[in-house]
Amino acid sequence: MISQLNKSLGFLALVSLLFLLPFSCKKPTDGLVLTLNTDLSPVVYTFKVYDANPDNTLTESELFNIQVTGKDANMIYTLNGTKNFKFVKGYLTVMVRPGVTPSSTKPLQFNIILRYKNYLKTTIPVFLSRPNKAVVEVPIINTLKPPKGVTVTNTTLTTNSTSGQLDNEVKIKTPVDANKKESTEITFPKNTVFYDSKGNTVTGDINVQVVHFDNRNSSSLSSFPGGFNASDVFNASNQSIGSGLFQTAGFVALEMSSQGTEVNSFSQPATVSTSINSDLKDPSTNQPIKDGDKLPIWSFDSETGQWQSMDNSTVRYDPTSQQYYADFSTYRRSWYNYDYFFRGCEFETSVKLSFTGVETFCRYQVEYENNRFSYWYYSPSYFTDLYNNKIITLPRGLVAGENIRIRFFEANSGEEIGVTPYFQSCYGMYDFSMESNNPNPVLEFSVYGRCPNTERIFRPSGYIYYKDATSTDWRVLGYMSNGFIRTPALQQGQTYTVATENAGEWYSTDVTIDNDLTSAEVEWVLPEDYSGCK
Repeated sequence: MISQLNKSLGFLALVSLLFLLPFSCKKPTDGLVLTLNTDLSPVVYTFKVYDANPDNTLTESELFNIQVTGKDANMIYTLNGTKNFKFVKGYLTVMVRPGVTPSSTKPLQFNIILRYKNYLKTTIPVFLSRPNKAVVEVPIINTLKPPKGVTVTNTTLTTNSTSGQLDNEVKIKTPVDANKKESTEITFPKNTVFYDSKGNTVTGDINVQVVHFDNRNSSSLSSFPGGFNASDVFNASNQSIGSGLFQTAGFVALEMSSQGTEVNSFSQPATVSTSINSDLKDPSTNQPIKDGDKLPIWSFDSETGQWQSMDNSTVRYDPTSQQYYADFSTYRRSWYNYDYFFRGCEFETSVKLSFTGVETFCRYQVEYENNRFSYWYYSPSYFTDLYNNKIITLPRGLVAGENIRIRFFEANSGEEIGVTPYFQSCYGMYDFSMESNNPNPVLEFSVYGRCPNTERIFRPSGYIYYKDATSTDWRVLGYMSNGFIRTPALQQGQTYTVATENAGEWYSTDVTIDNDLTSAEVEWVLPEDYSGCK
């Protein structure tokens, strides 16, 4: 067992030492101590991307174009200290620059933007107000085979080569079927001119993609861009109104480009008309929607990750189709959300767990009492290591003044670990006791490297992944901090493939967990000419 681990974890150590170099002083050996700390950043985030349609398999994540934007994008690096962001086996890991610690008074904000052929551009807004190491799941939409509740229409507009105007009115409508009852239709009037972000007229063929998400299917709701918890929302006057939660009546993504140049705005307003689920209730009255009701419209900038209020649409009932519709006009390309917005907590809510039992890597979800937001809202999952005295700070978008609880699951088996009692959001720190009954034994690994002819000790840090012999899906084993990890995820008598990633490369080895194995200590010798050993 130890010899098998030596290959993969020994590599981890060599790789992890590289993490020191981009942020070291001019002399790499300045300030080295007996034991080298490799857990350099207080914030490490891993993004796991997957196809939102369970019938699809995502096999080319390595080819995604990844862009990091936002006011603090300059603070975000790969674990080896570069800006060469890349998915490997569906995982992308980033860290905040060492020495920078986000806080509630000095939060960090950035966006991860993903692009690839036949997939809808995906924007992941990230708001950091505390040190944290976490895994975030990111569903993406295959526009050729979207999940239930999502439909896509691709159209080419041809403008006048001289004036850039549309010679005729153009209507673009998403389809409906037995599983998709609602749709959206966008109308561009005759003589409309299209402009890029610099105000230049766009001429020739313009590729238009319209994507509609309904609020009936969980696969559609789970693919909601950026999630329903928004960390910073702006009103129509471009003023921040804080965080909050969206309860959606449907969502429309409008993307337009010509020969690689994105269309930004139009000379005349386009009309957007979307059919609305008749079961929708106005949360202010708890009554079904009716003709003449106002339904708020929110715009999502897929480049900046910013939500902003637009105006209210007016609900109308069409007796011919026996459906409700909500209409509005827009002068720009954007993503549009028909949504009721609930103000979030001004202050963060934290939970401290007195945890008894097996330390584990877990998934948790926030639930509202009486299923208050169970309709047209998908509660996202969050992943973290779970141990005694663990402090979990909940998302800013929690609705203020609501009773909530947290339900914990083993991240990979899905078995429930426990659930907290209900408590009120927005009011500081809560202490809870919880016990895990995971039957698997805890396996402890202590890993370190030694420089030859010195007493310097090096302990690696980073996420470790694994899969069993029958699976193609890599799962997170946990975060190894300074050469130490405890896990109940691996069963004795089983063989697994254990892996790590660095600089876009994937390194793995097979590991058999002997029946009598409870711990292992792994030592290796670093090369004499390695800079950290000089």
